[in-house]
Amino acid sequence: MVKVEDIKSIAPELHSETIETIQFFLNMALLRCNETVWGLYRDMGVTFLTAHLLTLKKRRGTAGQVIEQKVGNLEIQYADMASGKKLDLSFMQTVYGIEYLQIRNLIVITPIVV
Repeated sequence: MVKVEDIKSIAPELHSETIETIQFFLNMALLRCNETVWGLYRDMGVTFLTAHLLTLKKRRGTAGQVIEQKVGNLEIQYADMASGKKLDLSFMQTVYGIEYLQIRNLIVITPIVV
C-alpha cells in the first residue's frame, strides 16, 4: 500500500505539499491503476503517477517538453503535444511520468480465448 511518505521519498521537491493534497492525488492515481491489471507493479505505478501529477500541478499549466530556452529576454518553448500518443507524451513532461511509463510497459496482458 502506497503512503504519502513514499511519494515524498521519491520526489523531495514535493515536501512542501500538504498531506491532504498528496493524499488527494494519491487517491486519483489509485483509481487509474487497477490492481488486477497492474498486479505486483501497482504500488510502483501509483507512486510514480502520483509524483507526476503533483509535479504537473506545481508547474501550474505549462505543458510539453521544453525544446528551447533563452536567458536573454527569457523565452521558453514547449513541444507540440498534438502529434503522437497525446497521453503518453504528457507523461514525458516529468521524470516521474517517464518512470511510470516504463513500469506500465512491464505489464503484460494476455488475452483470454473463450
